[in-house]
Amino acid sequence: MTYKTSGIVGTFNLANSQEIHDGVSWYMNAYEIAERISMDTGIPTIVVCGVLAAISPNNKWPTNCANAEAMCAVFAAGGDPMSVKISCYNTMKQKATDILTMQQYAEDMGNCDVTFDQIMAILNGRKIQCFFACIYGHDTNKDIVCIDGHARNIVYKERISLHDSKLTIGVKEYRNLTGCYIAATKRINKENNTSYLPYQIQAITWCAWRRLHGIK
Repeated sequence: MTYKTSGIVGTFNLANSQEIHDGVSWYMNAYEIAERISMDTGIPTIVVCGVLAAISPNNKWPTNCANAEAMCAVFAAGGDPMSVKISCYNTMKQKATDILTMQQYAEDMGNCDVTFDQIMAILNGRKIQCFFACIYGHDTNKDIVCIDGHARNIVYKERISLHDSKLTIGVKEYRNLTGCYIAATKRINKENNTSYLPYQIQAITWCAWRRLHGIK
């Protein structure tokens, strides 16, 4: 299969040094935020990563982190995380609560932590599953890419509102877009003698795209 790479490579070539730095370290930094919340609440890092991913849709990242921390803190104190007012859909908040509840169940049953596969099953959505996998597996991930509306627009070199129905990405298209980022990463690494990973190229181009189009 021939994958479209020119939009990704072109956007990467317009990225400044700060955007490249931010993109390379973005998911590692997200994992470190999860680690800090874990240390403060006693909730395993993998679970915090799941909570961050669950409540991420249409949630600005600083708010996303604050919301996840609040839910984890309430749960750790014996409260109901659904009672926390956060900036996301109730269905997403319920997924985060289910992840926290499953962790408590695992501990009650004498197990250590909720597993990666269990959290993926609760998330049950391609974008948030990949977001979780990119954060939790930032140091091992080689082929998972989080595809959002911006990532899709970069590939097709068009600016479509995130609220447009055209940005509803099906299974086949998601797989194809992931392939585009993997192919573009190989091209970028060959042309620049670098060793970026696909999820890092997605993050770098995401940072550059937002600046180029004045997206907050």
